[in-house]
Amino acid sequence: MRRLLASAALLASLAGAGCGSNTTTSPTTTTTTAVTTSSELFTGTLSPRGSAFYSFGVTTGGTVSVTLVSVTTSRIGPAGTAPLAIGFGIPSGFGCTVSSGVDATPGLMSQLAATGSASGIYCINVADVAGLSGDTLFVLRIVHT
Repeated sequence: MRRLLASAALLASLAGAGCGSNTTTSPTTTTTTAVTTSSELFTGTLSPRGSAFYSFGVTTGGTVSVTLVSVTTSRIGPAGTAPLAIGFGIPSGFGCTVSSGVDATPGLMSQLAATGSASGIYCINVADVAGLSGDTLFVLRIVHT
């Protein structure tokens, strides 16, 4: 009986100790900041051995990604597969000084990404690399923060 009373007293003291605190806790809040991205299309006609560039502004530093979406020889007709040189850089005079580039064929995924770009004015240059046989229509998609 003594053991039973001692066990009951021990349990009661442990239960009381667990409930003896009067501190309150407040819920933790997490703040998330939404990143706004901009998407632009650069379309044009590229002549054999020609090039063209497009300038755009980035307001928040981040990543700029470029996708060669389409190449074709006419507005209505089959898609082309001609590779074009795509370059990312800074406008200079009447051109674009390219700091990174890639030769790309049309696709659905980004072929060129420039990470760590600060806010400012940038440009995309597109050029013939394979000797186009005639004027070629192109579409580039530029996504940036």
